Amino acid sequence: TFFVVFLFFGQQSLWTMLKGPGCDGVALLDLSWNRIDSVGAGRLAEALRRCRTKLVSLNLECNDLQDLGIELLAPALRCCRSLRSLCLAGNRIGAKGVGSLATALPHCSLEELSLSRNYLGAHGAAALGAAFRAPASGSVTEDVAVPIVACPLRSLKIAVNRIGDSGAEALAEALTGPSCSWLKLECLDLGNNLIGDRGAFALAGMVAQSRAPLVSLNLARNRLQQAGAEELLKAMEHGHESRLQTLELHGNVDLGDSFFSRVVMASRRNCRSIVPFDPLQSALEMCKAGCYSVDLTGVHWGAHGMEQLAAAMSNRRVRLSTLILNNVRLTDRDMQCLCDVLNHGFGIEQLDVSWNRLTAVGAESMSSALQAPGCPLVHLDLGYNSIGDDGARSFAFALESPPQRLTVPRGSPVHVDAVDVTDAHVANAERRVLRVLRLAGNGVGVAGAECLACALRHDLSALCELHLCSNRVGVAGAMSFANVLANPRRSLCTLDLAVNRLGDKGCQALAEGLIRGLGGLAPPPAPLTLNLRSNSIGDEGVSALATALSRGAPLLGLDLSYNRITGAGTSALANALEHCRSSSSPDRTITTLRLEGNPTGVEAQAMIASSVRAST
Repeated sequence: TFFVVFLFFGQQSLWTMLKGPGCDGVALLDLSWNRIDSVGAGRLAEALRRCRTKLVSLNLECNDLQDLGIELLAPALRCCRSLRSLCLAGNRIGAKGVGSLATALPHCSLEELSLSRNYLGAHGAAALGAAFRAPASGSVTEDVAVPIVACPLRSLKIAVNRIGDSGAEALAEALTGPSCSWLKLECLDLGNNLIGDRGAFALAGMVAQSRAPLVSLNLARNRLQQAGAEELLKAMEHGHESRLQTLELHGNVDLGDSFFSRVVMASRRNCRSIVPFDPLQSALEMCKAGCYSVDLTGVHWGAHGMEQLAAAMSNRRVRLSTLILNNVRLTDRDMQCLCDVLNHGFGIEQLDVSWNRLTAVGAESMSSALQAPGCPLVHLDLGYNSIGDDGARSFAFALESPPQRLTVPRGSPVHVDAVDVTDAHVANAERRVLRVLRLAGNGVGVAGAECLACALRHDLSALCELHLCSNRVGVAGAMSFANVLANPRRSLCTLDLAVNRLGDKGCQALAEGLIRGLGGLAPPPAPLTLNLRSNSIGDEGVSALATALSRGAPLLGLDLSYNRITGAGTSALANALEHCRSSSSPDRTITTLRLEGNPTGVEAQAMIASSVRAST
């Protein structure tokens, strides 16, 4: 049984629910990103002790437990004999809190522990090392006898904790000591911890002795020099039965190219220790072999990487349908090279080029590719580039322009750059296939929003999803999109305008557009999912949306989280949901409503939740 909780009803309701008899079978509990403090940790500990849950995984990432919260939670962890995974990353935990947790570790059956992005320091790492040594005897916690067991910990993540050389030495000493032979640690993440050569020497000694059967060691983004890196390689080459298969060392200083040649030599001597891997070459071979999906996220391939990929994609045997180039430092020149391939009608349906260096020039190249005959692109993600209003204008032109036609007789194949153009390409050229467009975080302002909205009102546009999160659309842009919503024949079914400073006026404009779109025409408008998160919307804007809902506006999903909605606005929404529940058809009632991060109050939240459950 998997049970995931997102803190929506308030902490008190959650603790009461966890202590109830219905939570005995909870296996997975996710309470991440919920601002749980030390008081909440104490209540959670009480609930875990009393509900006799069969909890397997507990995620408390990015809360505010701090040392006091861990001190209160640690005794309850001793009672959770079934717990295998515990995530405490991002909770401002210091050495004192780790010390409290360390006393509970020998009594637990944890296999995965994450303490990344905390304040452990060298003293916290030493406390963890002390916990890895053989425990003394059993203990009794309150009225529950807790036996000592050999902790089966296999994965330990303590990245971004500033443990330094002293902390690395403490951990290495603990893991190589004869008293920790019971430990089965396989994955150790020490990334971004200010570890230098002194710590690397200690860790190399740990790898050489191989008391802990490490398979993966992450030392990325530290302060290793050539001497420390060479010591690690020597330990892998000549260590006693070394099992290390993955060693992350990127982001360190002064390693140089000569180090990578040493890596190649080490892989020849001991293939189990470290194997060099070139993701770009692997992707090229995958393209030539006819794979359907290639993911190069985070691969920085140099000046000619895109040209090599484009050449591989031009092979006749290529069947690639999904290409992910997220954060590969893609430039406008690279985009032009990629678009040349798309212009030839290759079957890439999903393209992700987000988090790159594209400007309006790259957007114009992609716009031209969308208008080319036979372009089968369905899903396009250009999020978090810098295309601006000019780039948005280019996409608007592509959305509203009539699709180009191929001037070939039907049934007559024509060979164009190693591509057979047949009836299928002619059919693709006669319809606009782009369905999803993501332009989040691109600096799109009012002018760009108006162009996109004008294109979406065009009958030739078949776009179903438009994502403009984290731009500068504003009230004027919201008014433009209101005209899109007023079109009963619109194809748009998802509109994401989160973090765009719409305010109450922008929300009211969108609500008026939804009402105008009803118009008494048959068939009714397509159901809409609307994301208005973090837009400083208050009760006036929400009341306008409630009016639209009560009049039958086809909203299937509505995200109003992290705004300024109080109990009055929430009550208006609840009343609107109650009013339209009986009059709306089952496939047009709202199914998802998010209001977290608003000062609504517990009673109003419970009222909304009851209304949503009743409508679904």
